[in-house]
Amino acid sequence: MAGTRKKKKKVTLETLSAQIDSKFDVLDMKIDRVIDAMATKDDITRLEKRMDAFDERLKRVIIALDHVKSGFDNMALEYAAISAKLARYEKWFEILAKKTGVKLHH
Repeated sequence: MAGTRKKKKKVTLETLSAQIDSKFDVLDMKIDRVIDAMATKDDITRLEKRMDAFDERLKRVIIALDHVKSGFDNMALEYAAISAKLARYEKWFEILAKKTGVKLHH
């Protein structure tokens, strides 16, 4: 073991320069990827405008749904009133039929 020595690689200025250039190329690519993934101020401004437009549309949809719900609530009340009225009419018809001797078919 004493006789085995590793040979030292000779590092030249060109080799060192090429290695440094290679590392900088890798670093440049990584920085480019980070920059490409970052949002710019214009991107954020456009996104804010789109969100504002979305908020407005959402408000209009909510208002429209509120109108539909109000209409449905009114129809439900009207249906309940009509059902109660119909039940009264049926009862009156039964009373009249009983008093007049007419048979009703259900």
